[in-house]
Order: sequence, then C-alpha cells, then structure tokens
Amino acid sequence: MGAHTSSENAQPGWHQSLPPHVQFSSAPLVNELERLRNELKLDDQTFMMFLVQSKTVMLRNLVDGYLEARRAWPGRSDRVYFAMVMDARLKKKIEVHHANTSATAVSREELQGMLDDLKKIVDCFSSLDDVIGFFVDLENREKRFADEAGYIARIDACCSRHDLS
Repeated sequence: MGAHTSSENAQPGWHQSLPPHVQFSSAPLVNELERLRNELKLDDQTFMMFLVQSKTVMLRNLVDGYLEARRAWPGRSDRVYFAMVMDARLKKKIEVHHANTSATAVSREELQGMLDDLKKIVDCFSSLDDVIGFFVDLENREKRFADEAGYIARIDACCSRHDLS
C-alpha cells in the first residue's frame, strides 16, 4: 500500500481509525505524525500498528480507563479505580499473550499472579502515576516500546513535543 494523501481538512486515515479517546486534538501533532508516516513510507494501517504500540497510546488508554471507571462507578476510592484499570489491562495482556512475540514476554502465569495479588499491589499505590509506572516498567521489561527500526521511539518523540492534555 502506498502513502495516504489526505485533503487539507480531512484527518489522516490512521488518525480516523483510532478510538476517540486516543485521537489527538492537537492539529500540529497530527500533522507532525503524518509527516513522519510519509517520511517512513508507511501506509495508514502499518503506521497505526506502530502508534498503538507506543508509550503515548498506552498512557492514554490507562488514563481513559481510569476516567471511565470514575464515570461508571462514582464515589469509589481511587484504589478501587486503580484496581479496575489494572485488572482490565492485565486481563487484556493475558488474552493477547499468544500474539506477544517478545523474547522477554512476561509469562501468562506471572500475569495471572499479578491479577491474584492485585489488592496487595494496589494498596502500595497512591496515585494514577503509580499505576502508569507499574505498566511502563512491565512494558519496558518486555521491550514493548522497542522496535528494530525505531519507529515507536520516533512516534513517542513527536508526541512528547506536544501538550497532550
């Protein structure tokens, strides 16, 4: 597939395909990522595959999960919301474990052990940053953000230059 050319007002195809909570509101960031996609000569689907493996998207997913838990079940303690986010993320990692090609992938048994110990883990957390740090450490251990060509690192570098709030 060749590079996608979008009109002036249209969002790139890769951006339109992202879930709403992951889409970027910063037009300069979208434009910078689109320039990177063109420079790398990646089609929209391949670029999106690298983007969704980025630390930026992982963080957006965790924050969205936390905010969604707060909206759906108001009045709970933050630790309950942390546990909900972690439970969902760990179960997802177990569900797609068969597709994890990392030589350093955490085993299904270890992931299940984390689920079994979730209350003890969450009791040590005081903020959403602790939850994020837990998953960044886990993903770094699996070398999830590393790709031989460095595309994921370049995507995260673009994102880090923009306010994503």
